[in-house]
Amino acid sequence: MVMPILFERAGLIHPDIYPEEGWLIIKNEEIEDFGCGQPPVDLREAVAGKGSRVDLKGSLLGPGWIDIHVHGARGHDVMDGSRQALSAISDFKLQQGVTGFLATPLTAGPEKLARVLKNIRKYTRENPGSNLLGVHLEGPFLNREKAGAQNPEHIRNFSREIFQRWLDILGKSLKIVTLAPERPGAGELLEILQQKGIVAAAGHTRADYETMQQAFSRGLSHASHLFNGMLGLHHRQPGTVGAFLDSSQVTVELIADGIHLHPAILRLTTRVKPREKVILVTDAMRAAGMPEGRYELSGLEVEISGGEARLVDSGQQAGSTITMKEAVKKIFQETELTLPEAWRLASLNPAEKIGLAERTGSLAAGKRADLIIMSPDWKIEAVWHRGVLSAGNI
Repeated sequence: MVMPILFERAGLIHPDIYPEEGWLIIKNEEIEDFGCGQPPVDLREAVAGKGSRVDLKGSLLGPGWIDIHVHGARGHDVMDGSRQALSAISDFKLQQGVTGFLATPLTAGPEKLARVLKNIRKYTRENPGSNLLGVHLEGPFLNREKAGAQNPEHIRNFSREIFQRWLDILGKSLKIVTLAPERPGAGELLEILQQKGIVAAAGHTRADYETMQQAFSRGLSHASHLFNGMLGLHHRQPGTVGAFLDSSQVTVELIADGIHLHPAILRLTTRVKPREKVILVTDAMRAAGMPEGRYELSGLEVEISGGEARLVDSGQQAGSTITMKEAVKKIFQETELTLPEAWRLASLNPAEKIGLAERTGSLAAGKRADLIIMSPDWKIEAVWHRGVLSAGNI
């Protein structure tokens, strides 16, 4: 049992409280209560001798971030298929305030993907309290013409037999599948995903507006890195992007690194889309948290220079090295969003998308104590995961 901890003088990242100072108490793994101003006297007395009081002196206290599109970090990749790789990625994300993430395998041959998925499933079973929440399978049922940094050698049409094998390995750990809706067999895959309650996302696709409308009717509800790797917006041919912007029901991912998307696109998207339907992701690859240089991504060579990740042979963008803090800061500074609204794009919105909003993603009594303490100048001071101090020193 973890003793209660009372945080005082905190700038709570909550739409009904911020920017007033408040308090929050955690007990065991959960948030027990919170409020504005000073904590009640009886609460302070109850904590005395049984737990601890922490004076945050005006530092921000918000829910931990959730990254639903992660390939790697610290020199490791999900595709390495090792426990060491997943542990390193998990630790790095936690240090950066990400208390939940989806391991995102890239396109590869069926046997290799099966090995990678078995490794992820084994890791989550052996580490049930980890911040690794499941899998976002990006491919291989994509469009070669929009392959981007996906290895085109392994892009294929949908196969029920192959996909069922992966589904048998992962079970409920499979949260999102990114596919190209125009490809043969995509309709059958969408039906399976809808039946299983798995999020169907469009990405690396040339689906036009009409094809996207059909896909929406079959349950597709999410855009994998909107604008990147899909048919763009044209005033007579709205394309994949136009379909997502036109629908108020579907969610979209944004990579707010200042490279993948112009600031005007961040402003446009957050004005057009309901704010609960926009999700920040990093799309981070193994070079995240590492020096610039050359790295491998699913068998392809990537050059990191000036903060940009690009394929050596084509110059194509190849994921990012951004952290979620940088993404939240970028979209806050470049748009009209308030800080709680910008924070929500990386916490409650992704939690809702993968069905975990009842347990995490916001400051609410009964939710897991997944918390970030950050100074007003954007320095992460501490991270709490399931009620335990996991990074920093408070």
